[in-house]
Amino acid sequence: MLKVSQNLPEYKDIPESQAGAASSFGGQRENPFEQRRTGPIGCSLEKLAVITRGKIVNGAPSIEIGPIATDTRFIEPGDAFLALKGERFDAHDFLGEAVKNGARLLIVEFIPEDFVINSIPCLVVEDTLEALLSIAAWYRKKLALKSICITGSCGKTSTKELVTKIYEGSFEVISTYKNFNNLVGLPITILNAKSFHEWGVFELGMNQPGEIERLTRVAMPDIALITNIAPAHLEGLREIEGVAKEKARLFQNLRDDSVACVNLDDPFIKKYASNIHCKKIGYSLEGQKSPETKEFVRLVSWRPNGFGTSFVVEVNGVREEFYSLLPGLGNLQNLIAAICVGIAGGIDLKIIKEAIKRAKPMPGRLFITKMGDWTVIDDTYNANPASMKNALATLALWSESEFRCAVLGDMFELGESASHYHFEMGKYAASTGISMILAAGTYAKDILRGASQACMSEEKCLMFEDTDSLFNYIKEQASKLFPRDAWILVKGSRGMRMEKIIDALRR
Repeated sequence: MLKVSQNLPEYKDIPESQAGAASSFGGQRENPFEQRRTGPIGCSLEKLAVITRGKIVNGAPSIEIGPIATDTRFIEPGDAFLALKGERFDAHDFLGEAVKNGARLLIVEFIPEDFVINSIPCLVVEDTLEALLSIAAWYRKKLALKSICITGSCGKTSTKELVTKIYEGSFEVISTYKNFNNLVGLPITILNAKSFHEWGVFELGMNQPGEIERLTRVAMPDIALITNIAPAHLEGLREIEGVAKEKARLFQNLRDDSVACVNLDDPFIKKYASNIHCKKIGYSLEGQKSPETKEFVRLVSWRPNGFGTSFVVEVNGVREEFYSLLPGLGNLQNLIAAICVGIAGGIDLKIIKEAIKRAKPMPGRLFITKMGDWTVIDDTYNANPASMKNALATLALWSESEFRCAVLGDMFELGESASHYHFEMGKYAASTGISMILAAGTYAKDILRGASQACMSEEKCLMFEDTDSLFNYIKEQASKLFPRDAWILVKGSRGMRMEKIIDALRR
């Protein structure tokens, strides 16, 4: 574990409690992403047919293409409707509704037999998702939009928000909305860019082989970052080596004039970065170095400061003191990575420092808040073994109380290794000197088994079948369970709905 420095200055002007902070580091940015709708495409139907390798059925080739909608509920008159297909839906079933709501062009894989086409222009393509990706790739080239692509097992969204905050101080920026980071979210983000945007900051998500490569070919990154490699999405990728191989596609598809920001503390990332030929900037929290990275960002020292973090960074021999409202070792990794991406874009260190000082924590992501006399760490957004370990370390290092409780839900998508990882998490939690564990879900027994092996007494470990039973227990017993100065961590995978526990604590 990283050592805490004791010689950094206090930041008395920064309020400790960030309860009620904005839902993103930069505040909520207005956008149409919730509606799955693009901006105007700005080309003719004939050109669109060339881009997508489609065939025009009805309609004049000279028709100008406006916005594209992928959800019939949010079509505006004059939009094109692109019919996507998924495991549990097929938008071709809703073409009539699309036309009724104002669609003037349908982009489809086929025209259903029961659909009366009349005079509605149609563009028939082999694969509508591939068509959307192709349109986004063309549009990105048309705008000459520079792009930053961020992937990794942990910290993608938080780092993306930090990088956006840093670049907004010097450029016009568009970035991924929330975590709209998949094969639909990325092209819709790009297709909402305007001519005045100079940089796009894009988060790339993945849970199956091939996704990162497809996303990278659309975004065509000028700067790329892989935050870390950790056990996640193992149901689709089987083992951590598979995760590393897929994430590394981001680096492997970089142009020679691109820049790779390399986490030198991660052996998987370091290995794959050694085989690429573009410029590399390394960063490290542990003093790791590489002869291949001519520029280098190094964490010199750090310590908890209120609910935030004070730290010193050295960039190519120049040291600078930083303060961030973001707590936790995971966020410290995100902060150093974001600084590295800022340096890669030529942004002055003073501008980076001010942007980081303004960045606010997001609810659900190591968000520390007061609830009466208790201090709660809300890390409910998602979980995998690496982020769970970081959260438990944050509870241990930032807490000022003798009573610390971890309320933990299952970590999903760990495949055949799920029992093992939950057992190890129980051992680690107990090793931090925690006062109590409340565990819910299928693997709660494994967490408590691990805690028991680490000599944590059984009366301090409680197991619950699911989140609802845990919610009811806390709602009824919280005042008896937790002393007035308790610190309480709440964390689990998205599907566990651990935010319900936050609601129980508020009551």
